[in-house]
Amino acid sequence: MTNAAGNVAGLMPHPERAAEAILGSDDGRWILRSFVESAAERRRRPVGPRDGESR
Repeated sequence: MTNAAGNVAGLMPHPERAAEAILGSDDGRWILRSFVESAAERRRRPVGPRDGESR
């Protein structure tokens, strides 16, 4: 779930609590990795409305 601008996301349960095996599970790591990759991709694109959105 993100806000309209796509720059704020929220999840339950918190994936950061399952990002390291030492914490009992690293199942949340792929979610956090996808956030980082998505943010990097957004930085490479020109700023403007998303496909299909109007301002």
